[in-house]
Amino acid sequence: MICGNCKKQISKDEKFCGCCGTATAGKIPDDRIQYSTPNETHNRKTNFDYSSRYNSTSGSGNSDIAVGVITLIIGATLTWITYEAASGGGTYFVFWGLMIYGGYKILEGIAS
Repeated sequence: MICGNCKKQISKDEKFCGCCGTATAGKIPDDRIQYSTPNETHNRKTNFDYSSRYNSTSGSGNSDIAVGVITLIIGATLTWITYEAASGGGTYFVFWGLMIYGGYKILEGIAS
């Protein structure tokens, strides 16, 4: 019998696979497993086409720029609000994460 999980040979009276520990009840018997020939597995085409991602003309650059500008404005506005609230003496927050991410998205939109 063959383990349905790791495909190793196991005896019919074993309750668990000695290799992976999977329970053997109800697993596929040897005569029902279809093996592929080496030519079938080696002749498969595995070319990946990334051109649609990098050559997109759908305006994704404009949306990246818009997201970047909005995120940068939100970060700067929140920083200004906390700075004004702490003007009498206190602690304020600089929202570097939002502003850096916004700048990154703007540059990403310009590059695409």
